[in-house]
Amino acid sequence: MIDLLIKIIETGSVPSFIIYIIFVLAIYFFAKKVRIIQDVFSLYDSTRNRKIKELDQKIESDIYSEYEKDVFRYKRKVLSYQKSLKTAETHLPSLVHVNSYENSKFIVDKLKSCGKLVEFDESLGQFKLKQPIDEVRAEKRSKIGEVVFMINGIAAYFTMFVPIHFFEKEINATNVIPIALFLFFAMILQVFLGGVFMRYMRQHKDAILLTKIKPIDLEYLKKLDAKKASQDTPVIEQQDQDTENSP
Repeated sequence: MIDLLIKIIETGSVPSFIIYIIFVLAIYFFAKKVRIIQDVFSLYDSTRNRKIKELDQKIESDIYSEYEKDVFRYKRKVLSYQKSLKTAETHLPSLVHVNSYENSKFIVDKLKSCGKLVEFDESLGQFKLKQPIDEVRAEKRSKIGEVVFMINGIAAYFTMFVPIHFFEKEINATNVIPIALFLFFAMILQVFLGGVFMRYMRQHKDAILLTKIKPIDLEYLKKLDAKKASQDTPVIEQQDQDTENSP
């Protein structure tokens, strides 16, 4: 990267390079100011909101039977969970179960990578593997993915030096900026593909992890409520006695 910047300076393309940087930054800040990026990501949520509103109107309407309204309530609940969990899952029991974890977004992220390897068992109330997975091999696959990602990241950085050292004569003031932009985006793409590969290699490990993570312990909350109620009871009884003894 440093060699490429030096080449830009040597070819006298610094003003053009600065103009490119200013142009990219201007587009970024403009998009940020007018909230284009946010609007793109919220477009799907807006569609869900519209569907939820339509279902609310149908539920409140008198032209539908109770059976139809129950169907609408079911669909509304699915859309509500999809919106809060940022997922396209349509199986309501699975959505309810995912929502029962402390970090639901983490579970959704893992399901995106290994959803084909697990399924929700309604009778057990937890995720289970569709096919047996060897934990040792899953761990090895994950390690391979991490090592390849690191090596690929280093290789992506060094690809910036290839044109400088092997094609130095072909680089001039006319093409140095396009070459710099091309190499930069090529490096980003290479790192991204390395991340995709690492995620793929972690699938089996993530699937096993999903079967082991426990949801929120509601029994613990019930115990806390019971303990609090038992502590409050003597205070209430004392207040009642004071009320009876007062003239």
